[in-house]
Amino acid sequence: MLWRAGWNHDLLSTLFSPNNKPDTLHQMRARVTHNTMSLFIHDVLPFLYKTSPDCFPSALIITYNQTQPATSANNNMCPQCPPVSAAEAPTEMQELKTSMEVLTSAIGEALVIANELEEGYRKSGIYYHTSQAAARMPANFPQDRLTQLAGVFETSTTVEYAAIFAKLHNVIASLTNLRATARPYGTVEELSHRVFHELAPAWEVLETELLAIGTEFDDYADSAHTLFDISRAYHETDHNGVRCAWYDPCAAEIFDGPIPYCKGEEWDKFRQWVWSLPETQRSVEAGRTVDEVALSMLWDEPEGFEAEV
Repeated sequence: MLWRAGWNHDLLSTLFSPNNKPDTLHQMRARVTHNTMSLFIHDVLPFLYKTSPDCFPSALIITYNQTQPATSANNNMCPQCPPVSAAEAPTEMQELKTSMEVLTSAIGEALVIANELEEGYRKSGIYYHTSQAAARMPANFPQDRLTQLAGVFETSTTVEYAAIFAKLHNVIASLTNLRATARPYGTVEELSHRVFHELAPAWEVLETELLAIGTEFDDYADSAHTLFDISRAYHETDHNGVRCAWYDPCAAEIFDGPIPYCKGEEWDKFRQWVWSLPETQRSVEAGRTVDEVALSMLWDEPEGFEAEV
């Protein structure tokens, strides 16, 4: 345990020498890290004192006894945190506040990424729905990925939408609450506990969850883009070479604006998906029709990737 904590053989030999003096101990304490010293004080010294009291150097007894009261009296807020002397407190306070600022900034960036995932889902949905129905066949695309895409993008209710984003919304709520608890005030012990035993562990868990969700939605996007490329390369012209993509705008009554080339199976599924989006519900309540929202989404999005053929 001593060597794992970073104590080499020469240092241990000097430390337990009968000629050891407090001044020597003070010099050696400067040679080890803060965490290592904490481990030594809290774990190693009690073990040695209990098991080999006769061999325990008097200088260590002095150091150990002087350290213990300060730990119990001044560190009740965070028993796991290393003790901090009055001289070290201002520097430690500033470092803790800096750590909290870094954590708060990371949480803010994570919230931005989380919201971008939801926006990216809409763009991926456009790619999926602007593929031709003929392209969504096992002969063109793996069946397991087609099933996955249909489950994610062929929704028709806000309940289905909410189920897809349940994990992400839970992470967003947790990140928002975590950022609200990042209060840079209190004693050194309180800040130390808040940063290292509340904020940091919670952040690590949420960051891992968000990365996993991001990977999942990246997979959806990659599959949707690939399907769109296949569709455009092989299924958007008829046998005579005439373009027949269902989503191409066609002239209609002059006051009605353009309409899709074909309002068939693809349009029906696309319109249902648009209806399942929360913002569509709000737009319809404000007076727009589902068709207006759907057509706006259909033609306001970029054309997509070029097919690799």
